[in-house]
Amino acid sequence: MAIILGSSYISTERVLLQHGRALMEEAAEETINHAAEFLLPAEEAADLSQRLTQGAIISGDNSVLLERFLFEQLRLKPQFAGVYYGRSNGEFVFVRRTGDAIAPFQTKIISMAEGNRQVDLISRDPDFQEISRKDLPTDIYDPRLRPWYTQSVAEGRTVWTDPYIFFTSQQPGITVASPVQSSDGETLGVGGVDIEFGEISNFLANLEIGQTGRAFIFDSEGAVMAFPGGLQLRES
Repeated sequence: MAIILGSSYISTERVLLQHGRALMEEAAEETINHAAEFLLPAEEAADLSQRLTQGAIISGDNSVLLERFLFEQLRLKPQFAGVYYGRSNGEFVFVRRTGDAIAPFQTKIISMAEGNRQVDLISRDPDFQEISRKDLPTDIYDPRLRPWYTQSVAEGRTVWTDPYIFFTSQQPGITVASPVQSSDGETLGVGGVDIEFGEISNFLANLEIGQTGRAFIFDSEGAVMAFPGGLQLRES
């Protein structure tokens, strides 16, 4: 009896462990697929901006048209914190969310007309109508010095940056960026999409993984990037 009961216990335990492992693998795969669906639109948006600008469908030096295009990208994807395009001469068009109910969108435009640097900060309502505009003569922002620009140009392809602190919002996050090149390979600029870790953490918190399951996102070095209810940024 002892031999039979012992053998039965071991067999049952093995089956339960195999079943549990299969459930965990299924849950992990489903979580990864959901995370990919959440993050991949940023890469698709960056690639679309690259193709449209590179194909001269949207001119990188037409700030009004470019701003409207970036706004539409931002409005379609609530997980995007900001969408922008930086030119090789230092010009920049940036549309971001503010979290303000009255003026939920803000645009920053850096222009270099005849060598004179002009920086405008524009607040817009939910319909993208201008509420206010002000000049920022002391602004020192240069897109060409930012991680998303330098990495994308150096590698010559669409890239995901390491975690860093966003310049405007001062929130931690990651950026997907794509370089725009001329027919002879000259870099004309770089388009980027920001996703804040807070938004990723909120997404993870809403995932249902069994009754007690939790999802986490780690970077390639094992540091926690996002988890339900909070976030963490590795110093870099």
